[in-house]
Amino acid sequence: MNKDLKSRIPVGIAYVIIIGASTLGGVVSTLALLYVFALLCLFEFVKSSIGSQNGSLVYIMGLSIAALSLPLLGIDISKWISYIVYFSVALFTINSGYIFFKKKTFLTESPTVIMSMIYIIFPFLIASILVLTYDEFPKIILGIFVIVWLNDAGAYFSGKAFGKTKLFPSISPNKTWEGLIGGGLLGILICFAISALIGGLTLRHWLIISTIVWVTGSLGDLVESSWKRQLGLKDSGSLLGGHGGFLDRLDSFIYAVPFVSLYYIITQ
Repeated sequence: MNKDLKSRIPVGIAYVIIIGASTLGGVVSTLALLYVFALLCLFEFVKSSIGSQNGSLVYIMGLSIAALSLPLLGIDISKWISYIVYFSVALFTINSGYIFFKKKTFLTESPTVIMSMIYIIFPFLIASILVLTYDEFPKIILGIFVIVWLNDAGAYFSGKAFGKTKLFPSISPNKTWEGLIGGGLLGILICFAISALIGGLTLRHWLIISTIVWVTGSLGDLVESSWKRQLGLKDSGSLLGGHGGFLDRLDSFIYAVPFVSLYYIITQ
């Protein structure tokens, strides 16, 4: 086992335990997890985009803390959830098209205060409101994380074993179509275990959600890779050691949440 892998394993185990314990612990612990993750991702995004010496960092963080605190303070904004979801899905879809046609994300070309609020705050705000509104949503949050992990693992090992056809070399030269397909298939297969062990939804819903996470999570990974490439970054941060930053680990989750939430709202 190489040194890098040894350093990554303890952090990875702790990360999985914290997410599992928080989401299975109920509404309060799930909200706390989402709130902390949102602030850490936001800090990395804004610091990397505008620099830690810029006064806008404090302004954006304060504004975002206020936005994220609305559901935590018991302020009912659930009537706005559909509009926030639709807006996020529309913007993320436009950004995905921008990636394919322009070969870069517009996250570095728009005012950081606006893009940080949308790209990071909205997905976590959506998740928080739905956790407060629907009893089964903490389980759905855990299910999304599990599917993302299995997608990543499947993509890594499939890519290593069979990867030949580059997926998007101008943005992420190591990703392949074979890895993408292998990760998606593993994510779909894990739904049988998720349905039996985590529950919350029927197997059919989990299979559809897994497909949504497969597609949108992969787009989220490409978006973050493009953002880092445009800024000349290797990782979004260093808080997770060999795993990089929190944004490196949560990019697929962030991108998938609005689309999964849209599906969930529509099917209720």
